[in-house]
Amino acid sequence: MSERSSLLSLPYLQPSQAQKHVTHNEALRLLDALVQLAVLEAGRTEPPPAPEPGARYILGDGTTGAWAGHDREIAIYEATGWGFLTPRSGWRAEDLGGSATLLFDGVAWRPALDRLERLGIGTDPALATPLTVAGETTLLTDAGAGHRLVLNKATALDTASLLFQTGYSGRAEIGTAGSDGFAIKLSADGTIWQEALTLDPASGLASGSAIQSGTEDDRTGRLMAVGAFGLGGSVAQTLTGNDLDAIPLRNAIGQHHGDAATLNAPFDWAGLLTLARSETRGAQLALDTETATEPALALRTLRNDGHSPWREVCHRGNVLGPVSQSAGLPTGALIEQGSNANGRYIRFADGTQIA
Repeated sequence: MSERSSLLSLPYLQPSQAQKHVTHNEALRLLDALVQLAVLEAGRTEPPPAPEPGARYILGDGTTGAWAGHDREIAIYEATGWGFLTPRSGWRAEDLGGSATLLFDGVAWRPALDRLERLGIGTDPALATPLTVAGETTLLTDAGAGHRLVLNKATALDTASLLFQTGYSGRAEIGTAGSDGFAIKLSADGTIWQEALTLDPASGLASGSAIQSGTEDDRTGRLMAVGAFGLGGSVAQTLTGNDLDAIPLRNAIGQHHGDAATLNAPFDWAGLLTLARSETRGAQLALDTETATEPALALRTLRNDGHSPWREVCHRGNVLGPVSQSAGLPTGALIEQGSNANGRYIRFADGTQIA
C-alpha cells in the first residue's frame, strides 16, 4: 500500500501503525493549507518579520533566509516555523495582495485569465470568435484620463474594422479594410458592397460613391465637391468644345471660362454663369471684363425651343454714354446727352433725338 496520496501527497495510515494520530494530523495540516488556497502575497522572496500563524505566501525567484531554495513554492507559517508545499500543474490560488487568481502551469505562477484560448460571456465562444459576448450592452469605460479602443493589423493590406450585421449578414463596415484609407462600406445583402466614403491617409481628401464624381455630377444624394456649381473653385466647369449653346443645363449653378473665339458668345466674354431650373429651362449670364471700361453683362434664357437672343443688362455703367444700336437693339449706352453749335440734345438708343 502506498504511504501517500497521488495528488496532494497526503500521508496514509498504515496497518498496525503506532501513533496514528500523528499521520492523521499531518494529513489534516496539509489539507488546511491547500483547500481554498488564498495567499497574502505572491512573488515575495524574503520572509516577513512577524508572520501570523497560518500566513501563506507564493514565493518568487531568488528566495532568501528561511525561504532560500524554495522558489515558486507555497510557504505556510506554523507554530514550529515555516513549512513548504510544492505546487503541481493546474493548482489555483487567490492572491489577496494583488487581487488576482493565479494558476501554476507546471513551471511558474501566472494570472489564471492570461492567454485564454476562448472566452464566452453570456454565450459559448467559437474558434473564429474566441471572445464572444451576448448582452444588451457592452460597456468600455475610462480608468483615468479616457479610454481608447485599439484595432491593430499586421500590414496595410490587412483589415482593422468594425462590422455591423443583420442576422449575421454584413450591412455596414467602417475602418481600414485592405488599405490604410479609412472607409465606410455598405451592403444591402452582405454580398455586394459599395464604398460610400473613403478618406485618403496622405491627403485627408474624401472620395467614394457618396461624393460627386465631378463638378457636373448632379445625382441625388451626393455630397458636393469643391468647384461644383461654381462654389469654392476658380473654374467650376471646363467648357467642352467651343460652343456656349452646347453647355448642358445639369447644374443648379455652373461657371465657365472662355475667350473671344467661343461660338454664340455675346462679346469678348471672360466668364459665364449658368442657372438651371431643369435640363430644358434655365438662363445664362455672361460677363465681359476684357474690353469694356465698365464690366458688361449679357443675359439670355433657354427653353425647349432653344436659346433667346443675348440682352445686355442695364447698370449704372451703361445707362448714360454714347448710344448705338443694331437692328433696334442697344449696342452702347441707353441715353446720351450733350451739346454743339446748334444747342443741347438728348439721344436714345433706338435712334430718337430731342434737340
